[in-house]
Amino acid sequence: MADRCIRFWNTITNTNTALRCVDTGSQVCNLVWSKNVNELVSTHGYSRYSPNQIIVWRYPTMSKLATLTGHTQRVLYLAGAYTPRLLPAQLEPCLTHKHTLHPLNTN
Repeated sequence: MADRCIRFWNTITNTNTALRCVDTGSQVCNLVWSKNVNELVSTHGYSRYSPNQIIVWRYPTMSKLATLTGHTQRVLYLAGAYTPRLLPAQLEPCLTHKHTLHPLNTN
């Protein structure tokens, strides 16, 4: 069972202590940092309560900016070029590959 957490670690010192742990409610499949703003995107799957979603987080507060739902399977792949306007993602491989492009409303 996945621990459902995004963890931030202090890797600069030799202690490797956890700085923060955010319970997302479902298995974390991917994390991608924005190159332009203090945000990160996580993709998820395998949960009864918040299945198969993509979440945009504001860092360092880790408040949710957007939650994209509607995927029928867990979101396994996420492109590494996240910008606040477009978010490419690919669903779990099945008989056909389904690609989605999610426009994000930042207004």
